[in-house]
Amino acid sequence: MDWVAFSAIAVPVVATAVSGFFAFLSKQSAGKRDAAKESESAKIEQQVQFYAQVISECSELRKSNLELQHQISSLQSEVHKLRDQLEYYEQNHLASEARELVSGLLNRACNRPAWIHDVASNKWYLNDEYCREFSITRPTFWTPVNIFGRYDADDVLEYISNDLKVVEANATVEFVESMPRRVMDPKCDELVRAKFQKTPIVINERPYVFGRLVEWLDEIKVCDKGCV
Repeated sequence: MDWVAFSAIAVPVVATAVSGFFAFLSKQSAGKRDAAKESESAKIEQQVQFYAQVISECSELRKSNLELQHQISSLQSEVHKLRDQLEYYEQNHLASEARELVSGLLNRACNRPAWIHDVASNKWYLNDEYCREFSITRPTFWTPVNIFGRYDADDVLEYISNDLKVVEANATVEFVESMPRRVMDPKCDELVRAKFQKTPIVINERPYVFGRLVEWLDEIKVCDKGCV
């Protein structure tokens, strides 16, 4: 085979091989570029997700911080209130012990029936001697008792009319009154008669009557018409 014929055969083959080689290199290079782009894109996506997570966590922390600041502010306000109350009680310890003082005076210093009548709500606060004399039970002095709760309205008005007169007169007045021996029982057939002293007390425009038994006048007697 002469050189011309060989060249005619070899040149196209070599050209094809060279072209294929460069095509392979180009494809390989393109693949690497695509892989690099995908890798870079993945990195960017990871960074975006990371920053988004950081921003979300910062937002949650900011929200938690605001809530914490609000709680701290509320606690500080409560502390100030408690401090003011403590200072008030330290300066006015008698006021903080007033309930115990009143119940102690009426239960221990009064050896006869005594009471405080809340006229507006028609409730009585009774000392121990009153409960003993008129057959009443209650847990403590400050447990209110409606001693005429079972009575008819007209009968209740009759029994508390003197209290209303005292409030209207705004002065201490003594009355002679008859009371059922078992005061909370409207069907009680026994009466006791005694002299009572009543004093009006107004607190924040709310009327009260402080009453006490001054003197027993009659022994227990049977009521002809019942106690009502």
